[in-house]
Amino acid sequence: MIKKLFEILIVIILVNVSVNSQTLEELMQIGNENYKNENYSEAIESYSKILNQGYESSALFFNLGNSYFKSGQLGRAILNYERALKLNPGDDDIQFNLRLAKTRTIDNIKEVPQLFIVEWWNLLISMFSVSGWALVLLVFYLLLLLFIAFYFLSNNINLQRLSIYGGIVSSVFLLIFAIVLFASYHREVSFDYGILVANSANVKVSPTEDSSDSFIIHEGIKFELQDQLDNWAKIKLADGKVGWLQVNSFEKI
Repeated sequence: MIKKLFEILIVIILVNVSVNSQTLEELMQIGNENYKNENYSEAIESYSKILNQGYESSALFFNLGNSYFKSGQLGRAILNYERALKLNPGDDDIQFNLRLAKTRTIDNIKEVPQLFIVEWWNLLISMFSVSGWALVLLVFYLLLLLFIAFYFLSNNINLQRLSIYGGIVSSVFLLIFAIVLFASYHREVSFDYGILVANSANVKVSPTEDSSDSFIIHEGIKFELQDQLDNWAKIKLADGKVGWLQVNSFEKI
């Protein structure tokens, strides 16, 4: 018995050494090779190992989403496309695959209409991630410093005049993008969203098993997470419906 336990322990150690000895690049190559050969379960396993090591990127989530999509796991495919889009909002391939995956969902949720100015504002904020807007802000800050330097270092009156105009324009854009960055960051930390990964789920009126069913949702649907009580989360659909859902049926984006 002791010998058997010792052998099992050796196997566990060897497996752990084997996993840890694989670099992220090797795991990514293995995952891509498995995906290319249509071994989607093995591809998912390789990409998941990378995530388990604490590494995240839009490309990794995108590949993982593609693998889940090909293996017929629609909810997890949409979940990973959403995670990829969160890191890289402007990527056309991610947007296309996400739209394609959403066409396969059962629920047809009609969003509550918004004022055009609110819709435009949300589109503007979604153009870049928080780090992307921070980079834009930094560029305009450096431009402002450049115009100020030109103004004081140049002896030409025309160049000084251009520096003033350039400084004013840079300041205006700097202020606008600072507001957009703040709004993007506020939305990032204030709103959580989830994706249903179970085939379907009954959304309850209150957070108890005995509560009445409010409505049914199906795999891949996205919703806002508003509150949590024990193993129940209060969700809000895009059409405004609200109810309580068990936390083991969805994953947070």
